[in-house]
Amino acid sequence: RGRPLVRYLAWQNGYDLDDAEGTNRKYLARLSDELSRSRQVQQAVLLALDGVYDTQGELDEGLTDFLVSNDCLFEAVAADPRFLAGVSVNPARRDAIEELERCAEKGAVLLKALANVQCFDPAERRFAPFYRKMAELGLPFLSHVGREYSLHAKDQSFGDPERLRLALDEG
Repeated sequence: RGRPLVRYLAWQNGYDLDDAEGTNRKYLARLSDELSRSRQVQQAVLLALDGVYDTQGELDEGLTDFLVSNDCLFEAVAADPRFLAGVSVNPARRDAIEELERCAEKGAVLLKALANVQCFDPAERRFAPFYRKMAELGLPFLSHVGREYSLHAKDQSFGDPERLRLALDEG
């Protein structure tokens, strides 16, 4: 919340950073209104953002600067059929495959990752079963690449598109 870009965007949109629930409602209402006025766009994919996980696969709240849980995302999409669920599951989490399956069962349309913010190397071989499960479930992989400036990147090298080769090779 202390980053200049976040403060500026909150100010520009009239969001109160100390009122997360109110800000979420206001954001979703604005997005719903935009969709209602659009002639070309009938639906929007809302995106979750999982956190940073430690070597035991547990959420590291100290390193997680920004988190939008899949449960919060599913609440938002349940309120408006024009919203679709773009879930986020860090493959480093202990229950990554189970969470991926749970999200697919709940109607996820894609999986989003921001590896340099979520602090995982997408090229690690241990993530191959996770990528295979994504392919099996038919979930497209939306991954930010390159350098990240909007959120605090832990390791910018994780945004190298070449690090996605394993995910591509696994389907």
